[in-house]
Amino acid sequence: MRPEFAPSTIVRTSEFIGFSGLRVIIRQWPSDGVDGSGSKGLSSFMMGYRPMEERGRTFIRFRDKTGPVVQMSRVSAVVPPDRPFEASYTDAAGKIATFEIEPRFLEHVIHRAGLAPLKLDRMPPARFLINRRVD
Repeated sequence: MRPEFAPSTIVRTSEFIGFSGLRVIIRQWPSDGVDGSGSKGLSSFMMGYRPMEERGRTFIRFRDKTGPVVQMSRVSAVVPPDRPFEASYTDAAGKIATFEIEPRFLEHVIHRAGLAPLKLDRMPPARFLINRRVD
C-alpha cells in the first residue's frame, strides 16, 4: 500500500459512502510546510481545490525534474498517478478539498462517454482556473 499524501491534514473523507473510484478529502492545511507523495507517487489522479481565495503560495515540483513547477494561485492542477512530487507552501493555512480519481474509474467514464482514450498519465499536469462561479 502506498503512503497517504499529507495524512496529518485530513479532517474528513468520502470513504464512508462506499463509492469506489473517486475519493474526496477535506483537509486543514497548515500555514507553512513541505509534503510529498513518496518515491512512487500516488496511485490516483489528484486535484486540489480551495473554496474562495487562494491563500499564500503553493508549488508542486515533480521529483524526476521532467515536469514544470506548478504554482497554485487561483489555478489548480491535475497531478497524474505514479509521478512522485513534492508540494511546498507558505502562508497557506485553511481548508482545502483534494479529489483522488482512480485511473480505472476514469477509463470507464471515458469509455461510457464514447471518447477516445488518451494516455493521461503521460500528459503534463492539466491546469485550470478556479473562479467565483465554481465557488
